Amino acid sequence: NAINVYHAGAMGLIAERSENITLDRFNVVLKEGSVRMITTTADATHFCNTKGKVIIKNCTFENMLDDATNIHGTYVRVNKIIDDYTLAVETYHPHQKGYLFAEAGDMVKIIDQKTWKRKEYFDFFSKMASPYFGIATDVECTNAYAAAKQAGRSFFASYLHKSILAVNQTPELCTRILGEEVVAFSPVHAGTTIGRADGTFAFAYVDFSEDFETFNAALQKEIQAVQNGTGLRLNDDDKKLDLIRHSTLPWTSFTGLLHPTRLDPQESVPKITFGKAFFRDDKRFLPVSVEAHHGLADGLHLAHYLQTLQDLLSQE
Repeated sequence: NAINVYHAGAMGLIAERSENITLDRFNVVLKEGSVRMITTTADATHFCNTKGKVIIKNCTFENMLDDATNIHGTYVRVNKIIDDYTLAVETYHPHQKGYLFAEAGDMVKIIDQKTWKRKEYFDFFSKMASPYFGIATDVECTNAYAAAKQAGRSFFASYLHKSILAVNQTPELCTRILGEEVVAFSPVHAGTTIGRADGTFAFAYVDFSEDFETFNAALQKEIQAVQNGTGLRLNDDDKKLDLIRHSTLPWTSFTGLLHPTRLDPQESVPKITFGKAFFRDDKRFLPVSVEAHHGLADGLHLAHYLQTLQDLLSQE
């Protein structure tokens, strides 16, 4: 049965420190015949510090005084590093009062910029309007393609999984800028674009797993969700830091690539793009472009990712 919220003095629904939430036929609407002009005086739905996925389907939100939905985390200021395992932090926005920033099992590593060997490089490149650099090359995928086809699995799923494995073996590609801090995430997950038959595309998000079958099962669910939907499916993925943004251009190979950017030096999520596989000297090659913030990574680190990816492709 549908749940209808006709009026609330604040939000219609709020969820905090929750995991994998689905709203189906949850409506924030004006009651038929009512003389009210508004439903909720704030957001219809509000999610803070949730994990997994927030799925909203078959819902109607109308006449709110704020967002239909608001999904966000909580930033805190690091006041003091007490020891290797203890930080003193504080929330500094009045709306954060009462929020639980982290609990046992959550993982984040704060990089001490005073002793960080990349400090000078970070400061130098971060002053630039566009501190990004990239490499466009190709990797040999003959064995990996043949193995995927023989096993009846998607070659796209195969090389995407190998890419996120290689990323998590390259620490510099797992490092992000968070306010005034530099943090290292572990693990980093896979963001990717998925195309539709009508020529549009959408974003998908897949949790990291070293096991291909687990990763592929989650990927196929995301692909199905894209095919059954419309639009970009942002789901706040454009604000996440613990992922790598992948894209694939299956229609053409390339030797160079230019990404859209906000020209924001705080933007620190690397971008990896794959192209159409091609033959050269009786071997199959896959074009790949890698772009990263130069304050966090150098050519050495991009080369490490590419070599690791090549090794994984060749192991099949």
